[in-house]
Amino acid sequence: MIYYDITDIINHSRFSTKVSGIQRVVLEGLKGLDGENTIFFISPITGKTYEVNGLGQIDLNDLSPFINLWIYADLYISKSEENIDKYFQKIRGLGRKKKAVSDAYFLFSKIPSVRKISHKVIIKYLKNRISLYPGLKVTEFSNFKEEASVALFGGVWNFQSQYQELFNSKLHSLRKIFMVYDMIPIVSPYVPDELKQMFKEYIPFVLEYADKIVVNSQSCRNDLSNYCVKRGVTLPDIDVVHLSHKLPDTSKERDVETKAEMDFEYPLRVRKLKNEQYAFCVGSIESRKNHVNLLLTWIKFFNSSEYANQKLVIAGKWLWDTDAFANQLSSTGNVYGSVIIMQDASDAEIGELYRNCRFTVYPSHYEGWGLPLGESLALGKPCLHFDNSSLKEAGYGMTIAVEYPNYKKYYQEFSKLMSDDSYLNEKVNLIESNKSKLRSWKDFSTDIKKIFIHEEEIQ
Repeated sequence: MIYYDITDIINHSRFSTKVSGIQRVVLEGLKGLDGENTIFFISPITGKTYEVNGLGQIDLNDLSPFINLWIYADLYISKSEENIDKYFQKIRGLGRKKKAVSDAYFLFSKIPSVRKISHKVIIKYLKNRISLYPGLKVTEFSNFKEEASVALFGGVWNFQSQYQELFNSKLHSLRKIFMVYDMIPIVSPYVPDELKQMFKEYIPFVLEYADKIVVNSQSCRNDLSNYCVKRGVTLPDIDVVHLSHKLPDTSKERDVETKAEMDFEYPLRVRKLKNEQYAFCVGSIESRKNHVNLLLTWIKFFNSSEYANQKLVIAGKWLWDTDAFANQLSSTGNVYGSVIIMQDASDAEIGELYRNCRFTVYPSHYEGWGLPLGESLALGKPCLHFDNSSLKEAGYGMTIAVEYPNYKKYYQEFSKLMSDDSYLNEKVNLIESNKSKLRSWKDFSTDIKKIFIHEEEIQ
């Protein structure tokens, strides 16, 4: 029996319905479920656990089906009258106005008749605004079978205290399988202090409770192993399962490809780049991704004799520690208009930008896997990156890996790829002749299924 946790997906959907790296892994892991299994989630507000049915009949192109699942389950599925109290207690810390509303609620709730009426009014008010996605069914449950396994592939660190309570109660006797995506906050300086602190608590938590850990690269396994050796901690059983090199194969994207030569039209910002020569960089904009030095590399090329009106296109969401990069762009006018930043690009846009670029660049200081590198290869585009962390491993021998941090060599390779057609074609042909080695998300799901089958065999 496998219990599969989707709490992280619900949490992510509250902020964005776009499927990011971790959420993509959780969704693809769902496809590895076979035999007896239960898909469930935890409400971090009430601590209650709920089963979800019907996900297999939904084409999950985004996270829309998961929006409001917490509050819907707590208010309309659970029979506890204390749930509303817990939500009002939660909003106390969200500002003075909400604290005042919370105080008023608890004041009037002391009167039994008023409390009963207020509950009915609140539930009726929210019912017009919160609904369950068509095809889904949610039920409350708390009796987890013993001698079963629970798979925790999402961002467990977001609700660590709630999971700890669950592990010490309902899930006490179950085998626990964690997915650890990277050790970046432990081994890299290019992350915010709060993230470092969070992982200083999260990794010991995982090591305390995990019966098995799944990592997406041998590099991550080595980092985890080194961490345990330095602290005298016993290393749990670890399986390495590489992620996909390919973009998700969803029906929506297949429809886009079908319509591409018919009535579908990409946004202007993508269409106008179709006939341009450009290097393409995909990934969140943060200090770890090393956009500052990428821009310095570009400025050097821009001022060289090899420059011939090419572009540098960067697609990604702005995150943290971006002041230096933003100031570089601002002070140079995006290097006289030669650098194009694309925020909130859809998967379809990203795919089209990959297809039309000359090559891709991924100068990251450290990664757990490197999805953009793989996506570049899957679409036949050479990728220039440093040989650090998992990146060379993810490249399967088809990329241009420069010794980290040799920026002189990195610039030489960048300039050569941008201006030397024969060199570029050599790298393209290398990818083409080795494409069969590249992994798909189906390969990932198949490997996860093998892990789950093994879990059922040892239960």
